[in-house]
Amino acid sequence: MSDQNQPEQHTGQMGNNPLGGFLTQMQTTVIGNLVSATKYEIDDGTKGGSIWVSKPTSGMNDNILGEELIKIKIPYELFNQLKQKVEAKEMQVPGLAEILVNIDMGGQNKATLTAISIRKYLP
Repeated sequence: MSDQNQPEQHTGQMGNNPLGGFLTQMQTTVIGNLVSATKYEIDDGTKGGSIWVSKPTSGMNDNILGEELIKIKIPYELFNQLKQKVEAKEMQVPGLAEILVNIDMGGQNKATLTAISIRKYLP
């Protein structure tokens, strides 16, 4: 018999996961050379943007010359915040940046990165 006053123990099975079986949000920090930022607004009201971050090639893929580029989605408002930082000389584009990103499931079971904050990288 189980005691209802005792907390349920995590067994490693999804049914007993204290997060309800799913992670609520996966995040990581990307540090790299912020090369470019763009924004868009479509007639139907859809807004968004993208940033491109480069890093030296790992050398593991013979089909890449130069730096590897990673495209990261950004909310429309984050573009404006980044633009203000650049205009205030708090950041440079291109320049080293520290980017906090959410990791979500995209099409074809590939990860989609969406930036939630961007700041100048301070080693």
